[in-house]
This record gives sequence, structure tokens and C-alpha cells, in this order.
Amino acid sequence: MAAQPIAYCGLDCRQCPVYIATRDNDDDARQRVAAEWTPIAMQHWASEPLKVSDMNCGGCKSGDVFAGVPTCPMRKCCSGKGLEHCGQCDGLDGCGMITGFLQENPEALPNLRPAQ
Repeated sequence: MAAQPIAYCGLDCRQCPVYIATRDNDDDARQRVAAEWTPIAMQHWASEPLKVSDMNCGGCKSGDVFAGVPTCPMRKCCSGKGLEHCGQCDGLDGCGMITGFLQENPEALPNLRPAQ
């Protein structure tokens, strides 16, 4: 699996439990993450509980992505604009998609605005 360290949204894939379970080919970890993430997924995008088979991801810039990644608006926006991540976008500060996401995932912001 090729390393995809920073996702379009700024999350570090190397810290993601789905990415780690995929890297380690660990079905027990996939099962734990599916159970833990199902309530969140059902609230936001899933119509049924997550399965072990949903818990594979090589990073959102790869062809092997977690079940929720194809619906990610930040992925669609960045890839459509040819950007590596949201931090390269001139509209970052006023973007409603990333603002809400960063409120729930503040650890992603330093990856979008690295120290200069």
C-alpha cells in the first residue's frame, strides 16, 4: 500500500484506524472500527451498519478507499480543483465544508497550514 500521509481534509492517514487496519491486514481491528464508527456513519451517510469489508483504505488519494470516502465533499472539491489538500485553496477560510469538519477534527488544521 503506497503511503498517502495527508488526506485532502488534512487528517494524517497514518493515524487513522481504518488505514492502520488495512496496512496491517487486521480483521479484528476492522471489526472494532466498524462497530465504533457505525453510529457516526449512520448519522452522516450510511444507510446500514458498517461491515468488515467496508474497513479498507489506502488513503483518500488512492484507489482503495474506506466506504465513506467516495461521498466526501472535500475530496471531490480538492480533486476537482487539482489540489493536494484544502490548505492550498484560496477559499479555505470561508469554506463551510472544511470549517465544520475542522471543528470536529482540529488536529487536521496544522496539516493544512504548516508552519512557514
